[in-house]
Amino acid sequence: MKEFEQLTRTIFDLTHQYAIDNLPLNYDTHPSKWKEEDIKQFQIYVHKGFKQAQELILNEILGLQVSTKNLNNDLKSCRKKKDTKKAKEIENEITLVKHKEVILRSFIDFIAWQFLGGQYYRVRRFYDDRERSNSRPTLASSNVQSIIDAVNYYHAQDESNFALISDLSSFIDIGDILLLQDGQVIPIELKEGQTNEEVFQFITKMSKKEITTCPYSLISNPSEKFFKQANRVLNQIKRGNRLTDFLKNEKGIDPFNEYEVRVNKEEYQVESYIGVVNNLFKDLEKKDWAYTIFEDVITIGLYQNTLFNMGDSLLPHLNKSLFGKEFPVVNYLQKLHTPINEPIYFQGLSKEHIFDLFFGRIRMLISINLDNFIALCNTNGLNARYLTKKETMNSKKRHKNIDLFEWKKQAIIIDEKLTLGGGIIGRMVFDFTKPSSIINNFKLQLAEEMVDT
Repeated sequence: MKEFEQLTRTIFDLTHQYAIDNLPLNYDTHPSKWKEEDIKQFQIYVHKGFKQAQELILNEILGLQVSTKNLNNDLKSCRKKKDTKKAKEIENEITLVKHKEVILRSFIDFIAWQFLGGQYYRVRRFYDDRERSNSRPTLASSNVQSIIDAVNYYHAQDESNFALISDLSSFIDIGDILLLQDGQVIPIELKEGQTNEEVFQFITKMSKKEITTCPYSLISNPSEKFFKQANRVLNQIKRGNRLTDFLKNEKGIDPFNEYEVRVNKEEYQVESYIGVVNNLFKDLEKKDWAYTIFEDVITIGLYQNTLFNMGDSLLPHLNKSLFGKEFPVVNYLQKLHTPINEPIYFQGLSKEHIFDLFFGRIRMLISINLDNFIALCNTNGLNARYLTKKETMNSKKRHKNIDLFEWKKQAIIIDEKLTLGGGIIGRMVFDFTKPSSIINNFKLQLAEEMVDT
C-alpha cells in the first residue's frame, strides 16, 4: 500500500495545489483583486493539474479492474475446490482493490463538484437513482480509447478546457465526457461504430426534416437492434437536454425521472461541526481513542493503534450504556461508497488526517441518536415522530423514487409532510452538518411550501 499511498498523495497535490506550486502569483492578495490575465492563467494551471491527475487515475483504475477480474476468476476456482482459506484471502484482496478504486474516484468527484459549484441540487441531476446499486462500468469494456482521443481533442482545442471522463466518477450517469468550456458544463456523448454513426445521422436528418424519401433508405440494416440503439440515443439526447435546461434555469424535469425539480427560493444555511471533529483528532495525539457527543444527537469516536478494531463494539456499547438502546453506527469511510455526498476533501479535515483514514491508521465511527434528533425537532417548533412499521411500508409504496431512511423498519416524518431521507442522515454523518442546522432548513422548506400553496 505504500506505493499506492504515494500515488494518491501525488494526485492530491495535482488536484489541490498544482497552480499554487507552479504559477508565480501573489497568493497573499485576494483573487478578487487579481488581473484578468492572472485569473485566466490560474484557471489554466488548475486544469493542467486536473489533466495530469485524471491520466494517472485512469491508468491506475484500468489496472485495478484487470486485477479484480483475475481475482474473481481465482475466487470461483477456489470455491469450486472448497478451499475456504484461500477464498477468504482472495476476498480480502478484492476488498482492498475496491477500496483503492473508490479512493481514486473520490478525486474525480472532487473535480466534478467544483465544476458544479459544490451544490447538491446540481450534482443530483447527474445521478441515475433508479438503479440503487449503480455500480460503475468496467472501463476496459467501454469505448475507452475513443474517450481518451476525445479528451485529448478537447484539451488541444483550448488549454483552458477540461474534459472529465464520466466513468471515472462515482455519480455521473450522463455523457461519456463532462466538458468544462468557457465556464459552461457540457455533457458529451460519443459516437462509436457504424451502427452509432448511422443512428446519429438518422436522428439528425429526421429532426431537421431533411428526408424526402423513405427514412429506411438511410439505414443499411434497419433491424430491431438498430431501433433499440436509436431509442437509447434519443433517451440520451433527452436527458442531456433536460440537464442543460436545468443547469441554465435552475428548474425543469429531472433527466432520469418524470418529476419537476427546482431550486429552493431561500438559500439554506449549512453549519458544520468540523471544529468538534478536529478537536477529537488533537485528543488522539495523547491516547488511542477519543469520543464526544454533539447536540445530544451525534456521537463521534476515533480509534487507533491497539484500539483501532475495537470501535465497532465500543461505540454500540456506549450507546447502550448512555441511552439504553441501539442506534445506527457507521464508519465514516462509508462516505466513499455513497455516490451523492460532498467529497471528503471539502469537509475541513487536514490532508494528513484524510490519509490516516484512507490507509487504516485511524478509524472514525459516527452514531446518530434518532430519539434525540426527534426531540430536538420538537423543541424547535416542529412536530417529528417515528412512523409505524405499517405507515413506513405504505410510504415506501407511495414514494418509490425517494431514498427513505428507516431504522428498525420505521421511518421518521416531520410535520406530517417531510419524510426523512437517507440523504439527510448522510449530511449529518458524512458532511458533519449540525442537526440544528438541518432542523432550521426543514423549517425554511416547510415555510416555503406554505407560501407556494
